[in-house]
Amino acid sequence: MKKIWMKAAALVLVLTLAASSLSGCITIALLTTAYTAQKIKEGRKDPTEEETVGTTAAEKPTGEETESPTQESKPADTDAVSSFHEFTDRVFGEIMGSSTLNMHYHVSDPERFGIDTSEVCWWSMDVTDETVQEYKDRLEGWEKELKSFDRAALDKEGQLTYDAFSWYIEVEKKCLGLDLLYEPLGANSGLQAMLPLELAEYNFYSESDVEDYLALLELIPEFYKDIIEFEQQKADAGLFMEDDILENTISQVEDFLKGKEDSFLISTFEERLETLELGEAAKKEYAERNKKIVSESFYPAYEYLLEELPKFKGKNKYQGGLCNYPDGKEYYAYLLQAKTGSDMTPEEMIKALERAIDEGLNTLTMMLRQNRSLYNVFEQDVYPTRDPNLALRMLQEKILADFPEVPEVDYSVSYVDASLRDYLSPACYMIPPIDTEVKNSILINCDRGDEPEDIYITLAHEGYPGHLYQVNYFKNSATYLLRDAIGTNGFAEGYATYVENNAFHYIDELSDDAAEVLKANAQISLYIYARVDLGIHYEGWDVDDVADYIGDYFDGAEDAAKWMYDYMRPDPATYEQYAIGELEIISIENEARDADNFDIKAFHTALLDASEAPFEVIRKFVLE
Repeated sequence: MKKIWMKAAALVLVLTLAASSLSGCITIALLTTAYTAQKIKEGRKDPTEEETVGTTAAEKPTGEETESPTQESKPADTDAVSSFHEFTDRVFGEIMGSSTLNMHYHVSDPERFGIDTSEVCWWSMDVTDETVQEYKDRLEGWEKELKSFDRAALDKEGQLTYDAFSWYIEVEKKCLGLDLLYEPLGANSGLQAMLPLELAEYNFYSESDVEDYLALLELIPEFYKDIIEFEQQKADAGLFMEDDILENTISQVEDFLKGKEDSFLISTFEERLETLELGEAAKKEYAERNKKIVSESFYPAYEYLLEELPKFKGKNKYQGGLCNYPDGKEYYAYLLQAKTGSDMTPEEMIKALERAIDEGLNTLTMMLRQNRSLYNVFEQDVYPTRDPNLALRMLQEKILADFPEVPEVDYSVSYVDASLRDYLSPACYMIPPIDTEVKNSILINCDRGDEPEDIYITLAHEGYPGHLYQVNYFKNSATYLLRDAIGTNGFAEGYATYVENNAFHYIDELSDDAAEVLKANAQISLYIYARVDLGIHYEGWDVDDVADYIGDYFDGAEDAAKWMYDYMRPDPATYEQYAIGELEIISIENEARDADNFDIKAFHTALLDASEAPFEVIRKFVLE
């Protein structure tokens, strides 16, 4: 009987996820080679100002002996705080200087931070022994300089940043020498799919941004040539993607090229020009230059990909998950830690997910047995609106009792171009620069007026109290910018998933039990997906193994298993960012609830104050 209840409960959202994938924010890839060090001169907040972080920081960084959390904290040393700000700001500038696109998405005025903008560049795809050693030396240099600071002399946020950066360095060391296992052209979220969207959302804050943007477009052919050379290195080592994944990547490029006659890179460019105070003659000249570059550089670069990629067919020597590749298990373990921000081992993640699935199913089974009418919630349109802007306004009001206030944020909701829809998530939030107040952008992957019935819940993830809210809270409270550059997707997506699932309780039309049923069903389905990813990439599951596993939860699993297997192979450790991230936050919340004076708003405030850090650092900060 239990198994029948499991099947009925879990079927609903598993199939929904299989059809629509995950929602999530857009992030810019950080490839960590060939940095140019630049000293940051200014741009941070005054470290002598009153602290905005409200609880004590983590007790010690990785590998460092520090004061016991039971000891009385010492007052921060003003000189030490100032010096640590200078150090972390300089490292922030070094990381930002690796790519003009990356820099632009993090800061609107790089010169304010002393970042050299004299050369427009894409990130390096050079993975020779020399560049790997260069990055190793840089990590060790950062580590040595970090350890020269007395952590106990720092302010609370400084201690948090110290611990987060120490963790980041230790994790980055684990990927040294494993570069050829990275796949920039993965079928689901590779550069060929994401780059056009990121370019279309490239905002212009000054006329120099327009020049940089056009220079980046002109460099696209050279950048994609570097990527093909990198792919050749992978092929020579037998590490190129499997043929079916390659075919999907080629199909993406072909579909994108179909839109070149009516390119959104032309229409969006002209719209972005309108934000600048330029004369009509200047706007016209820029528009003509953009059309020429898009026609003569950007689309030919995609045609070059289409010409070169088929030559790699049959170059793969290994099949299935990463664990079947040389050093693949080691690389996958690194990806899990780097993407989730969790110190759980893969084995511990498997146990945590299976335990959460069982607990969720037991809860769901009990609730549905006690009240069979709750089954109807899966068939009803229970959401208050399909209007994205109205949904965001409603959510802003609903969260006031549970979350700290942030200043008013200017945002817009727009729609993904049709040429990209088949390969992108249902919605995404474009992260704005940290140093300026600009209009925040949420993109929805559908036609205007054809929003899905659950857009309200999706916007809880992308908007309030999810990504848009969390990012702007950080912008208004953090004084150490480095955490913006080294934060993990595990916190960002785990937090957004945590608040998205709790947002079912913000729907007035739902009883608490009905909201809890929908929440549990969403969580179970996500945790099953994350468990399958670990099965494929850490335990070597094939499609039959996936079907056997998910067959324990619902009937007719063969088609879903094939989709899951094909979707997860090119994008390892993707679902864990959402699932493990949420489980880590729930675990911290459960520990915090043991305190007699627990308050959900205070908990969320402490959690947000500690954001953009690994979870063990967050845990210590929040619980202390």
